[in-house]
Amino acid sequence: MTAHGSFGLNEAFDPDTTRLLASAFESALNALSASDAEQFSAHSIRQILAKSIIDEARGGERDVAQLAERALAHLRAQSNPSDGSVPQTNRYPGVQATKL
Repeated sequence: MTAHGSFGLNEAFDPDTTRLLASAFESALNALSASDAEQFSAHSIRQILAKSIIDEARGGERDVAQLAERALAHLRAQSNPSDGSVPQTNRYPGVQATKL
């Protein structure tokens, strides 16, 4: 498990890693199911996926498929909490998941 937090303004990825992250983001978006897309607003989905991918990359992950799968798993966990509570996005300060 990686440490999670907000991405600092002074941090940057090299161009190759940035392309890899963009590819993982596109893969995750393309893999969204209809039920995933119905759970949150498009803006919230994009924020949750992007921040998850960035956090995983900061932890060292560079496999596009793994980055996309982990981001989707995180998004789905947000929409289906195991305790039946209302989904929260406290993992990412400043991101408010907007249920549709």
